[in-house]
Amino acid sequence: MTMFQKLIHTRGVKQKWLAQQIGVSEVTISNWMRGIHKPTDENLKKIAEVLNMDFQLLKEAINEI
Repeated sequence: MTMFQKLIHTRGVKQKWLAQQIGVSEVTISNWMRGIHKPTDENLKKIAEVLNMDFQLLKEAINEI
């Protein structure tokens, strides 16, 4: 499990819910979680806001993928 996945899972949210909250598809979230693609800074900011997380922490986690 990637650090990005761990951070998202610690919030106990489902990929479908997160996708709806930030305006992307569930497939997009899945691709981010599996490291196939990386979210843009704009989408990382949306995730940070929705999950009340630190943007820089998410950015560092996604860069490990």
